[in-house]
Amino acid sequence: MGDCIQNSINEKLFLNDLCNGLDDDAFCIVDLRKVIQQCQLWVNQLPHIRPFYAVKCFPNRRVVKTIANYGNRTFGFDCACKKELEMVLDCGISPDRIIYAHPCKPVSFLKYAQERNVSLMTFDNEDELRNIKRYFPNAKLVLRVAVPDAKSAFPLEKKFGVDPKPEALTPILKLIQELQLNLVGVSFHVGCDASDPQAFATAIQLALGVIITANEFLGKSLEIVDIGGGFPRNSIDLFQNIANSIKSVEIPSQLSTMSEPGRFFVGTCMSVYATIFGKRLVKGVFHYHINDGYFGNLGFDAVRYLVPIPVKKRKYIDDEALEISNPEDKTGWKESKVWGPTCDSMDVVVNSCLLPELQIGDRICFREVGAYTTTFSTDFCGFKNDRILYFE
Repeated sequence: MGDCIQNSINEKLFLNDLCNGLDDDAFCIVDLRKVIQQCQLWVNQLPHIRPFYAVKCFPNRRVVKTIANYGNRTFGFDCACKKELEMVLDCGISPDRIIYAHPCKPVSFLKYAQERNVSLMTFDNEDELRNIKRYFPNAKLVLRVAVPDAKSAFPLEKKFGVDPKPEALTPILKLIQELQLNLVGVSFHVGCDASDPQAFATAIQLALGVIITANEFLGKSLEIVDIGGGFPRNSIDLFQNIANSIKSVEIPSQLSTMSEPGRFFVGTCMSVYATIFGKRLVKGVFHYHINDGYFGNLGFDAVRYLVPIPVKKRKYIDDEALEISNPEDKTGWKESKVWGPTCDSMDVVVNSCLLPELQIGDRICFREVGAYTTTFSTDFCGFKNDRILYFE
């Protein structure tokens, strides 16, 4: 589904038609206006840092084009594999707006980057350097270093990054020199969905120290400091605190600063509307089975945030809200559990919540599930929700 609805009245009418129609398939709504809002928020708070959207978070062509066309079209893209590179390039985005930000790349992917002239890329080990020398010797390299990330939802320190201590950097800098490769910058990642603003300032200081060490060892001046991702999806206060932490560190003017936000841009842009097709009452608890779930668009990252919004099937009358008129008033609501559609016992969407008693055919809406959801979606047990409506 690729329709676009462009004003709020049509949105209500269209949603009502979808929710009350004979078709009981699940569907997703992607609100591209929210992506634009996040782009503007970034520019307002961190105008000196060039963002490269982490495509892996939500690899959607409409989203990519929306970000690519924003403002003066300077936003870039962080790609982690050949497929993401192909999609971004096929959207008409030039290679100089891409960083291939996976420190360990399959040879075939590296060859593709060379063929398409995607030259800016990260690495964190000597074997990767040897591969780059063989298959893309003219690449512009960004050394990823490990930084503290204990206060993030998904730490990355143990998987990627060189120890930033000078004695640990020496072997890799020596190999760069021997292979005559072009090191242009240093990057880090404080972990996905970081909650400690100070982690960014601490990591920037470490990265600047690595740059000083590299400059002295190689006899050249690096050009880039890449502060990675980890920005929140919907907390303006936390983002402002992170921005203030970043701005508290004086970064030399000769360095270009870039970043790789993912969930920040897309975490709030998608909603899922799923239909109840099964209902049981077990020991006073209503169990609802819906046609999207953990193995679909409501798994992994989303399960930490899911708040079900009941949508009763009914006719659209005047300007009546489609959803329950006052979800804060839970008088008479019952203890409930929401299951996904598959036969797997792991397919739990919400383990415990309050809902009004709903019926088969009613829908449940889940908002702000754009980050790391569709990208993990499968068609396990034959259930696949890939119907998307775009608001712009």
